[in-house]
Formats: sequence, C-alpha cells, structure tokens
Amino acid sequence: MHNIFLGTPKRILDWWIEKKKISKDDLVTMQKTAETMVIPGKYTALTKKIGKGFSYMKADKWKSNAHTFFERFCQKCETTYPIKILTCNMHLHLHLHNVICDFEPVYGYWLFGFERFYSLLKNMKTNRKFGFEETYMRKFIEDVHKEDYVNAVLRCPRQASFRQFTFKLISAPMSTSMPITVPTIRQRTFRLQSFIDYSENPNLVIKGYEPLPPSTFPLLTAALTPMSNIHYLHLLEYYKTAYRNQALVHYEEASLSPYFVDNLINKLKSINILNQTYKGHNESGHHGSLIQVKFYGGTGQYVLAYTGQIQYLFTHSFASLSTNNNNCQFRLMHYDQHVFAFVKWFMSADNHSRSLEHVDICYPTISHDSHQSILPVHRILLQVATAEHTTHQNVKKILVIPLPKKHYA
Repeated sequence: MHNIFLGTPKRILDWWIEKKKISKDDLVTMQKTAETMVIPGKYTALTKKIGKGFSYMKADKWKSNAHTFFERFCQKCETTYPIKILTCNMHLHLHLHNVICDFEPVYGYWLFGFERFYSLLKNMKTNRKFGFEETYMRKFIEDVHKEDYVNAVLRCPRQASFRQFTFKLISAPMSTSMPITVPTIRQRTFRLQSFIDYSENPNLVIKGYEPLPPSTFPLLTAALTPMSNIHYLHLLEYYKTAYRNQALVHYEEASLSPYFVDNLINKLKSINILNQTYKGHNESGHHGSLIQVKFYGGTGQYVLAYTGQIQYLFTHSFASLSTNNNNCQFRLMHYDQHVFAFVKWFMSADNHSRSLEHVDICYPTISHDSHQSILPVHRILLQVATAEHTTHQNVKKILVIPLPKKHYA
C-alpha cells in the first residue's frame, strides 16, 4: 500500500521538479492555498511540506479509491512520461480493485489506521508523567479502587445510607449537561437505495421526516429551546412550501387556528449518517460541517451542487395535515419528528458543477437566509473541503473539493 500510494506520487513530483515542470514559486503558491484549507476533523490535513517538495509525507495522505482513475492515470503516464520513469509499482495500481473484491474494503487490513492512531498517542498530553501508559494506568487504578476507598472510610453501620448514595455518585459519569436521548422519532422501514436517492435526485420531494439509517439513532439533543424569531420565519415558510399549505399560521397566532408551527426545537450537537458525522457551530469556535446539496440552478436547466456550511442541527415536531376536498377542512394525519440542518449557502460562481478537475468554485459571499436554509439532513450529498483562491484579477474565490462518501448502513 505504501508503494502504491506514496511511491508513485513522490516519483512523479520529483520528475516535475527535476524537469522544471513545476517551480519553487509554484510550490509556495500551493502551500499558501493549502494553509487556507478547511476539512472535516477525520481527514488528515496537509502539513507544511509543499514548499519543500512534499518531503516526508505520510502514505495516508495519498489515498484514492477509484479504479477508473488508476487506469486512466497509467494510460496517461505511458503517453506523457518517458519509459524510464514507469515502475512496476504503477502496474500494481490496477490490481487494487481485485484485492478489494477478494478481501473486502482495504480499511479492514491496511495499516494506515495504526499509523494515525500511534500519531495520536504520541501527541497526547500526559500531565508531565513519563508517558501515556503511566497516565492511563493511574486513571484506571483510581477508578477501580473508588469503591474500596468508600468501604474503608464509611465503616459505621449508621453510615450505610451514605455508603449507598456515595456508590451512586462514583459510578455515574460526572457531567453537568447530560444529553437527552430522543426516542420519539417513529421510524418507517429504512431502505438504503431510497435514502441515497434523496440526496442524488433533486426532483424528489423530501420533507424531513423520512426514514434515517438505524445507525443514526439514538439522537442526542439538548433540552427544548425556542428558535430565533428570524430563523423561525424561514421554518414556517419551509413548511408552507414543503406541504403546500399556506394556511399554516405563526405560533403567536395559535389561538386563532390549531394548525400552527411550533417554535420549540431540540438542537443536536452532531449527527452520524452512514458513517459521516455532521456538526454545527459550537461555543468553542469550531466551524460547522461544509456540505454540498443538489439543487436546480436559477434557470432550472442544470442540476448544481451548492456548497454551504451547517450552522446548527435540530429536530422539530410538526403535525402534517391534509385537506378534505368536500368541506375544505383540515384533518390531522400523523405526528412526525423532522430532522433539519440550518445552512448558510455560498454564492455559486458558475453554471456547471465540477467542470474543472472535479473541483467546484464559489464566492466567499453568503446568500441571504431563506426557507432554503432549512435543509432536511436527508438531502446532504457529501462533505467537502474548501480552500481560498485569488485570481490574477484579484478576485477572491473558494475552491470546493468534494470528499469521498461512504455508504455504511
């Protein structure tokens, strides 16, 4: 694996530098762009090595999983580079597909995971102890002997009630803000292909209560909180549009009609969908997940992948209604829990998604919030990485790099 993913890129890059196909100034420019990149936490960021010709890069930074790209790469190498630059390792690229078919996904047996895990252990703070092992063992011993300490101190029979209460204290996790499990979402039968279609096909009408993968549950939320008045107006407009019902009223007018949209929501710290974790902004300053969603463009002719940033995730209770055509009265159908993300969208820079080397371009300008800021999480296509770019005309743009999406139900 290291030969395939590390050897080939390094060899090609060395040839570029040797033949003056790429200059030191080009590497410095690439480095400056890489320093502006924003990527999900589970991805490895490029360290400051581009300006030095990518020296000492780890192999897990070169991963790719598209057999067709390997095949196309090998074919292009034959026509682009001299024969002497080709190696037997490049031939091995075409066998990776068969290896995966025979032995299942490579994540189960290659060693990149261990490499990264050891890196995490090495960088773990150890409280000035000798190392991670001593710190971990000290904490383990303290936890194991808590009950022994209580039994040794509270020996008097009159202290039996205190002993029972103390045992409860030391066995419970000490947290001031325990998350609340939301068991109220009633799941219909989940079908993986249907769920994938929700994000791939913008023609499908997705309202937000459709089945989520079983692995997404339970959802951990904070307590019910009122939505901001400005965002609530977008939520109200969303329901009117999604359910095609302009008779829904503001919660302040609930006394005038039983068919209103409540302003209470349960915020989610994060949500795991098919092994992709999406997050919103938090108090510590961490940015929300950068995502893409398919919409029709302004002309309605093209399907574009719009880029946005999740501000927060939330669940909302809403009773969907239907109209009785005979007497024009509304009838309560069912009570559903909807799962949404509130998203701020970047302004798109062109009319064709991924027309340049599978990279999208958008402006750093944020669109005005609207009912389209209320996004059912089912619509999320994938996560993206972004980097800042300034054109020769000094126009600032954002490069959007789509990231691989897993389908682990």
